[in-house]
Amino acid sequence: MTFCAAFFCACSQAAPDYEHNGKVSVTVLNGEHYSVKGGNKHEIDRGGEVTFDIELERGYAIAGVFGDDKNCEYTDDISFNQTLTVSNVNYNVTVRLLTKQLSTNEFNIVYDENFGSIKLTSALGEAHKGEYYSTDIVDLTAIAKDGYRFICWSIGDYIANGGELYSYFAGFDNFDFKTYSTVYANFKSVRDMRNTIIYDFVNGSELVQDCATLIAHHPRANTMTAVELREQGVDCDSKLLAGWLSEDGDYVGLGSRVAVNDERYIKLDAIWKNYASVNDFAVDESGNRITEFKGVPDKNGEVVVPREINGKTISSIASEAFKGCGLSALYLPDSIETIEDNAFLDCIYLTEIYMSDNIVNITDAAFKGCKNLTTLHLNAFHKPRFNYQEIGQKTDLYDLLEKNADNGKRKIVVLGGSSVRYGYSTYKIREMFSEVYDGEFDVYNMGWNAGFCSLAQFEVINKSLREGDVFIHAPELYGGQLLGDVAVSPLTGEQAAVLTGDYSLIYRIVETNYDFLSYLTVSNYANVFSMLATFNKNRLIPPYPPREYTEYFKGFVDDDSFGIRSTTEMVEAEGGENKAYSGKSSFENLDYYKDCWNRLNAYIYSRIADGVNVFVAFSPINVCNLELTYDTTDSMIAAADNYTQLVKTVLADSNVTLIGEQKDSIYAGEHFVGHDFHLGAPFRDTHTENIISKLIQALRDSSLL
Repeated sequence: MTFCAAFFCACSQAAPDYEHNGKVSVTVLNGEHYSVKGGNKHEIDRGGEVTFDIELERGYAIAGVFGDDKNCEYTDDISFNQTLTVSNVNYNVTVRLLTKQLSTNEFNIVYDENFGSIKLTSALGEAHKGEYYSTDIVDLTAIAKDGYRFICWSIGDYIANGGELYSYFAGFDNFDFKTYSTVYANFKSVRDMRNTIIYDFVNGSELVQDCATLIAHHPRANTMTAVELREQGVDCDSKLLAGWLSEDGDYVGLGSRVAVNDERYIKLDAIWKNYASVNDFAVDESGNRITEFKGVPDKNGEVVVPREINGKTISSIASEAFKGCGLSALYLPDSIETIEDNAFLDCIYLTEIYMSDNIVNITDAAFKGCKNLTTLHLNAFHKPRFNYQEIGQKTDLYDLLEKNADNGKRKIVVLGGSSVRYGYSTYKIREMFSEVYDGEFDVYNMGWNAGFCSLAQFEVINKSLREGDVFIHAPELYGGQLLGDVAVSPLTGEQAAVLTGDYSLIYRIVETNYDFLSYLTVSNYANVFSMLATFNKNRLIPPYPPREYTEYFKGFVDDDSFGIRSTTEMVEAEGGENKAYSGKSSFENLDYYKDCWNRLNAYIYSRIADGVNVFVAFSPINVCNLELTYDTTDSMIAAADNYTQLVKTVLADSNVTLIGEQKDSIYAGEHFVGHDFHLGAPFRDTHTENIISKLIQALRDSSLL
């Protein structure tokens, strides 16, 4: 193996006598634990350079170099190099080397001979068994016996026993002895490949991911990110790796989740896309910014933007670079970080985009006039960052809902903001349904935040609703939950929903499974890409370090608070008071509410499949909060009745059953904690009984129970 580092000895001070022929001599003396191969003295022109080959005794490295007149630089950096270069020589010089004895590492390779064997070769000749110097570079190769497959290398222990994953490749070059002293080879029977992902690349080359430790934390495993694949030696630069294709024909993005624990294994075929010709693009003087696409889409209507043009990495796309292009699908490499406004102006045939989470500068105006753009596929370049209990468990719930969509159980799904998050008891719903329903069912409290766009939540959830399921929507009086936040979409020129929330909630929720984003209809929103840029920028700054997928929590946490609060008596523990917490509320703006409910009816309720039982409930409201608007109880109740009647009128001809009246969900201030929609226990039980009892009666009246 070739070593590449070199010492340079610059000798520039004048000497009193030069050789009369204009030559100077350089001599390297043989010394302790090293010798010079070939001639150790050379004559060169003044100011010239000469290189010597050095032969080191095993177990030693060059530690320094000096000249006998002390005019050569001295370095105490250890070098594993076997050459010495002396340059800028202006007078005769003699060079000596210092050597340093290297420490040894105890190194063990552990494997089960029943499954396979190990081939080990050393870069410095025959390695001593179990003992290696820190300069040694070894190549490991795992050889599986018939009936078994190599899975991965691990450190600390076998991967099945909690060892740390190190590499998936059977051929493992340049193992780092300075970091690890023990490596384990993991094999698995080909007759039992459960909890395994097999990645199939070009020409049949494979990568195997043992998901045992991953699914110990979550019932589904994540595929590798682009960075992880590069770390495993996969060349993602010559072609674009756009994702995976399962044997069932399902698309899986990089870093997205797949269910592997219920199958023998899951096999994913790489989706490679050939880059468009570099001759189809014009770039600016920097070479990193595409200014014009001069070609035409391929026969499938696709354009695959190359990662490099003329040796320069492409990082941005200029305004109007693709103006009016007839492409239907756009593929962007993970090197792209910036897409300027109007970059894809009036690409009216564009329907889907494949990009990575490296993009930090983009707004929806980049796709102005792309009125048919519906689908965004996001591939993971970075590992997740927003991985803490609250986010992690809510993410799990979305995953579990999808995973269990067809498990034969009836689902009861409650959607809303924090009034649902805090105001509905999972225990109580399960208890009440158990008394009247003879069958298995799951309860999913999807309540999150009033600023979390209701339409975005619904589009993800709707994919998992089946005939016989119960869907309950209980929106607050304001914000994205009522689809009250709308703006003109640059894509369509029409009003569209706004993904609200300073914290890019939809992206945080789907960060460990970006495939959920493909469930959103992009043209339904005014700021999908703007919010993506906000999300990507925010998570790359402190205090959000990279996290492992295995840090996410396993499964459904069967707790009413669902990771939001650990206390069950929230009001008593936190001192609930009879007061308003977050300002006044009002039922007065009926024209605004009418528009909102019409949008809910058109965008959500009308899109739910036949056979799903759809219910709307009113959110709980703090009476103290309302008293800031209404002088008397009678005026408050009258306003609540007007609001109830408005909702009834809008939903009269829909497939929605309205549960109760708003006035029945007005509670004393002491029932709330920290916010006027955050009911505390035990009052969440009271509210749950209030709503679910009416729902059960409605199901009975319709003979659905």
